[in-house]
Amino acid sequence: MSGLATVGVVVLTAVLTWIGHAVLTSQQRRLNVAIALEQRKRDLYKQFLTFFFNVLKQQKGGKVLNNDELASSLMDMTKDMAIYASDEVLRLFLQLRTMALEEEQDPAQIIELFGKIIRQIRKDLGHSMTRIEPKDILTLFITDIDKLYPRQKEI
Repeated sequence: MSGLATVGVVVLTAVLTWIGHAVLTSQQRRLNVAIALEQRKRDLYKQFLTFFFNVLKQQKGGKVLNNDELASSLMDMTKDMAIYASDEVLRLFLQLRTMALEEEQDPAQIIELFGKIIRQIRKDLGHSMTRIEPKDILTLFITDIDKLYPRQKEI
């Protein structure tokens, strides 16, 4: 019986080792996917912010924006947003895209929506308890924000 018990212990140890290895490998794979997804999100969100800041710079410089170029850039970002953005960021981005492609655009509404998107991006990237409001964010780069965003309202 002693020999059988020894074999049982060895087999049990081998099985538990194999199961532990399989679990750890699976967890490591999920972690690697999550890290890669997080990096893609960061890159995408940075691309979006760079695009929007470039549009603001062009408008500030008095340059007339070409709607075809804007539409093309937004379409390029849309495919990546559909894959990588959080649900809330994607929903707000689609609203922005729809607004930006309209014939009659309200710059104040677009800027307000942009502030909401930045806030959601911050939440998606880990600032889940943020108390920063869109107007606070927009104040960082728009000096006359009170003209465009006169009301303080809850999002």
